Order: sequence, then C-alpha cells, then structure tokens
Amino acid sequence: AQFYELALDGSVLRTESVPGWHISFTSVESGIYAGLGSDTHQGANGREIFGDTIVELAPDGTQTEIWNSFDDFPPEPGSQYYDEMVDDWMHANFLTYDADRGKYLISLGRINAVAQIDRATGTLDWMASGNPMYATDVKPADEQEYPFLISEPHSVQWLGEDRILVFNRGFPTAEIGMS
Repeated sequence: AQFYELALDGSVLRTESVPGWHISFTSVESGIYAGLGSDTHQGANGREIFGDTIVELAPDGTQTEIWNSFDDFPPEPGSQYYDEMVDDWMHANFLTYDADRGKYLISLGRINAVAQIDRATGTLDWMASGNPMYATDVKPADEQEYPFLISEPHSVQWLGEDRILVFNRGFPTAEIGMS
C-alpha cells in the first residue's frame, strides 16, 4: 500500500510505502499519521489468521506498531474470542485519534465492538461490544436485555467527554434473532 499526502493543486507533498495498511488512517500530530495495519498468526488448526494493528508513520518514514489485536484478543482455543473458522480476526474498519485524550478509537467489526486504545502505552482502555458473547455493550438503562446497539461498526468518533457516535452497518435485530 502507498500513503500519499497531496496539496489541493494535485502536487505530491509526501509518499510512503505502508505495507499491510488497509481501510483507514488518521492524523496524529504534525507529520505523524496512524493507520490500520495487519499482522498474521498461525492458528491451532494450521490456518493463517489475519489480525489488525495500529501503526504510526513518522515524518522520516519510520513505522511503529502501537497496538496489536492479538495481544488483547488471543486467537487460541479457550479464548472467548476463538473461532476456528475465522481468518479475519477482528476485521477493523475505522481508526480515529483524539490528541487531547491521547487515545485512539477503533471499530472491530467481527466482534461488533468499538475500543479505546491509549497511544502512549498501547493498552486497550475499554471496549463496548454488541456481541452477546462479550457482554460489554452500551445499552439504554431501560433496555438492558435488548437491543444491542453496536452491530458491525464501521466508524466511531467522540462527541464529548461521555458520548461517542457509532455508524453501524449491521442490523442488531438480525444479530440476536429478533423479528
């Protein structure tokens, strides 16, 4: 993959090779960008599993991995996230960064989740998931059973100190079998 920074007159200001980057990237600070990268893991059944990473691109072209989905969501039998048929482990779709917080928000489509990652430490601060297996969904107080509000999230952003905006591509009623 190639990363291009362009002026509105069409001139190329910067280009970098960013192997493994996909779908989404965001500005972090002047000259520093972050993107969704990829990693692989050999599954217990011999299948290659593709995971997601957050990778920062420095002005000099250096790339630094900030977070790796395999660290927080182990693809091993016995893990609550394990599914021997899955080869796209978390299916990350969107990444954004908030400089005031020093935090990334990432959408994880396979587990119907959005998560906050600390830039300085690379740790997962919290996750909200609409998947019944993970039971961390954000739901209205009067609807603690259903519906799940996060389903195949494709973008997420902060709206304030205590609110986020999530674009769902999925249909929660289909996910949980309601009609």
